[in-house]
Amino acid sequence: MSKVFSSLAFFLCCSFFIPAFDLPKAPLRPKVLVFTSNIGGGHKSPTEAIAAALKDQYEIETVNFSEKIAAFIEPVSKITKNEYNAEQFFSFIARQGWNGLANQISEYSLKKLDAEKLDAELEKALLSYLKKTKPDLVISVIGFVNYPIARATDKLKIPFIIIPTDLDQTIANHGFQKKLGKPAEKGFPFLVYAPAFDHFEINKTIRPFSFPLKQIKPIGFPLRPQFFEKKDPAALKNAWQIPSGKPVIMLLLGALGGNNTYDWAKAISKLNRPLHLIVCIGSNETLGKKLQSLKTGHGFSMTVVKYTPKIADLMSLSDLLIIKPGTNSVLEALACRKPILVDLTNGEPLKIEQFNCLFLKQYQLGCLARKKEDLAALLKKPKLPAPRNNPLEISDSFAANLSDLVRSLLKKAEKTENSPPSQASGLKN
Repeated sequence: MSKVFSSLAFFLCCSFFIPAFDLPKAPLRPKVLVFTSNIGGGHKSPTEAIAAALKDQYEIETVNFSEKIAAFIEPVSKITKNEYNAEQFFSFIARQGWNGLANQISEYSLKKLDAEKLDAELEKALLSYLKKTKPDLVISVIGFVNYPIARATDKLKIPFIIIPTDLDQTIANHGFQKKLGKPAEKGFPFLVYAPAFDHFEINKTIRPFSFPLKQIKPIGFPLRPQFFEKKDPAALKNAWQIPSGKPVIMLLLGALGGNNTYDWAKAISKLNRPLHLIVCIGSNETLGKKLQSLKTGHGFSMTVVKYTPKIADLMSLSDLLIIKPGTNSVLEALACRKPILVDLTNGEPLKIEQFNCLFLKQYQLGCLARKKEDLAALLKKPKLPAPRNNPLEISDSFAANLSDLVRSLLKKAEKTENSPPSQASGLKN
């Protein structure tokens, strides 16, 4: 019994004295806030790639800009009493293939953002949000609103990285040239504009004098790591239950599963030749049910795939990729070195995607299909043309380059914060 009391006394003493000592605490990781959008895979995939590159070193918070910052100016939510928002409306338009209307909405939005009053309101909302969430660094993968983000982060001395997700840089750097051209305006010392590539035609879309040259640092495109892994097409076909011995066509017209997908699938099913079709429908359940009406047999077979993070596997086992002209889709296809057919059967592409079409045509990296009959003509060729002489260096360097850039900006901010006022004053706006 005495041993029991002795042990209890020892435990109580330890419980009493231990709190008096400061136990070591795990160091807090710097917080990186990523402004993104829910419109299609063009934002989703790059956001995932950024998170994958930084998650081991930093706390990552992804924020939908439209919902958290710009909801107060969002007209669709007001009209529908918050039942729908502008992103859902734009996604619906894109899914229908109404590119002309989508282009008009984009032009209207850009003109509206040029208003000084709205610019100031967005900056005010951003300052409030950033003060509340306290990030150490901000990244944006969206366009239109990078200038007010730059204004807000600059006032709070938070490093800011713009990562354009389009080859055409027009929307990503909107507002900077006009604003920075004013004598009262100064540059942003903690801002880095990080396009994917240093190519003279892409650089033309960055408005002159928008950013000092030393603050433009190409870091590669944020493709997911799966696109750089070695693949075994035969093993993947077996895993996905894809029949071997006949051509495989992959139909991928956006994460939203565009309605034009059904028309393409129907046309392919009537080609009267043995082939297998992989149809990616994303979150479009209605499209999935509609595809069930297509007849298989006589050499034609089909696999319908809902949203999957294994797009790279499906691309690697395919012989031909039919894609939309979005930058993410184009660069994923080029990374897989597969023959590409770009769907332009809805007429004019989105304005931001027109550059991609011209680029693919100029460098003969893919075929542009303005009617579905173009596919039949392409398949008559003895060997499908795969991309050659691609002037864009698509590599797996994005993650390492982004990590180095984030680290250097955080060190710069810390050094400035700890500098004497006389030395840091030159960095104040």
